[in-house]
Parts: sequence; structure tokens; C-alpha cells
Amino acid sequence: MTEQIENKEQKREEQENTAYQREVGKVNLLVNYAEDATRILFVCTGNTCRSPMAEAIMKHMIQKDGREADFEVLSAGIMAQTGEGASNLAWQTMSEMGLDVSWHRARQLNGYMMQEAHLVFTMTRAHKELLAFQYPNCAGKIWLVTEYAEAIKNGLFDKLLKKTESAGEETEHEAGQEDASAAPVPEIFDPYGYDIETYQQCAYQLQENLTMIWDFLKGARKA
Repeated sequence: MTEQIENKEQKREEQENTAYQREVGKVNLLVNYAEDATRILFVCTGNTCRSPMAEAIMKHMIQKDGREADFEVLSAGIMAQTGEGASNLAWQTMSEMGLDVSWHRARQLNGYMMQEAHLVFTMTRAHKELLAFQYPNCAGKIWLVTEYAEAIKNGLFDKLLKKTESAGEETEHEAGQEDASAAPVPEIFDPYGYDIETYQQCAYQLQENLTMIWDFLKGARKA
């Protein structure tokens, strides 16, 4: 009886490992175009609204500037229903902007994605705090989208560069935490369940922040 239980447990572990490796393979096909590319990961709750729109907007910026070899973009959800398409209103909103998300299929976030990403952008503070708790080794690269854009706007990365040149101690993530007394930046509101106008406002907010982020990233990393 004990042997049967052990065999079942071993079989279950083998199945889980095979499933994980299969998922890793899917991710490899999606992101590993270039060994030295900067990998950007957008995370929201279900990976059907905000993060797919962010992924589409950022990919368009990268393609427009011909930097596909330097940057790769992926999105995932903390509680995604794997394989689900982008929501109808997200699809409509992106179409109005000349972008296509018909290719999108929701992905469940996993440790491999977190480990491989160089920058992880979340939509809310709750997302960021949860990811930092679940993946403590990745905490230094997890940013709220608006937080990162605000850090760029305020020149905090420029200040960081000057500090590291002289001291070499502060991390990139600490730059965004430098002024704890500053007013908190807004989050990216979840449009799910709301009307097209709410989706449009969300997309505009994403585009505004991602434009700032892209201008900074493409300049920070020379082609």
C-alpha cells in the first residue's frame, strides 16, 4: 500500500514537472528572440484588459523604432484563465488606436517569467506588494507602471547614476523610493466590467506612462 502511494506521488510530481516544462517552452517561444534582449513583463489580475493593452502599446513603440532585437515584451495575470482572449472592449479600444490584440491569449504568471524579466510592471500597488512577497528575489525589479514613469519624470534615475558613480551602493529600485513623503502616484484602474469610455481612459493612461518609459529605456540602452 505504501509503495502504491509513493508511486502515485512520484507520478504526480513527474506530471507537474512535465506541465511546468511545457509552459516554460511556451514562454521561450514568446520571449527568447535574442539572448541579450531587455525583457519587460506587464502584470495585472486576469491578463485580459490592462496588461494585454500595455503589452500591445509597448510592442508597437518598440517595432516603430526598430528595436525588436533589443527589447522583448510579455504580459501575464496573477489569476489568469489560461488561453482566454483579450476582453471585447480591450480589443475595441486597441483597434481604435490602430493596434491589434486578436493574437492575445491569457497567461498565468509563474516563477520562470518573473526570473527571466528584467523589468516587471504592475498596474496596482496590491499587485506589486503581492509579487514582492511571492518572489522576494525579484522585488528590486518590480515597479508600478506609474511609479516608474514618475521616477523618470523627476529625474531620480539620473540622481541614482550620479550616486552609484561615486558610491556604488544604491540599487535602481531604491531610486523610486527616495522621497517617501511625496504624494503617491495613481494606479492603473481596472476597466473590467465598465464601459468603453473607461477602457479608453485606461488605455490613454497606459500610453501616456509607457511613452515616457519607452523614451527613457530606448535611450538608456543604445542599439
